[in-house]
Amino acid sequence: MLITYRGKKSGKLYSVPVNYIEIDRQLATISFRQRTWWRNLRGNAQVELLLRGKKVAAQAQVFEDDASVMKYLADCFKVKSAYARYLQVSFDSNQQPIQEDLQAAAKSRVIVLLRIAGYGM
Repeated sequence: MLITYRGKKSGKLYSVPVNYIEIDRQLATISFRQRTWWRNLRGNAQVELLLRGKKVAAQAQVFEDDASVMKYLADCFKVKSAYARYLQVSFDSNQQPIQEDLQAAAKSRVIVLLRIAGYGM
């Protein structure tokens, strides 16, 4: 997917390719905190997505606090468990993410949720 957004300071348009996961009728993307592109999406920014070959408008919401990031990471792992391995998160005997691993992953990541009006998954 390609996210196109307007820079908060420059006003320029930027496009960033990202992976995404469909969660609860929304799209979620995970980014390292150290990257800067997602900071332009704070405050429920309007963005344009190139999604499956079609341009669609969306509203972005950034989650930076560890508790929210942990929640959405766990949700992502339910949909696509391979992401857990990439983020070095293991699972316990009940197939739940190990909390210490989840906390460590959340400290270096943010979640960007993208809502598309009328998008049914």
